[in-house]
Amino acid sequence: MSADEKSLLIVYNADSGLFNTIAASVHKIVSPQTYECALCKHTFGTTGMLAMWKSYLDMQPFPVSYSHRDEFRQDQPEWTGLALPAILLQDDDGEMSVLIEAEKIRAANSLSDLISMMEEKLASNEID
Repeated sequence: MSADEKSLLIVYNADSGLFNTIAASVHKIVSPQTYECALCKHTFGTTGMLAMWKSYLDMQPFPVSYSHRDEFRQDQPEWTGLALPAILLQDDDGEMSVLIEAEKIRAANSLSDLISMMEEKLASNEID
């Protein structure tokens, strides 16, 4: 399957909305060890998405979309049991598969580790 038939869906383990965004930023500063979204921890600073992550995603040969936990659970009820955060690969028929599961994201020590995992997984999915 070629890259133009696929897309990435990045699902954060955080809820949408301004209040939740502000609360998450404060939580990351005050008590980063208890912050529950490992993906947010690696890809967002206190003022927004990290430039390195944005640049990496912008270089992908396919669309990238984002979802928060509450939005994802509402839009994809069949995935309710999926541990979050997660990065999903979606084909042109809308079928999704997990590219990187929550456990692997939590195991990443840095954004560089996460990007390396993405590179490995995308290469093994033979995306041109």
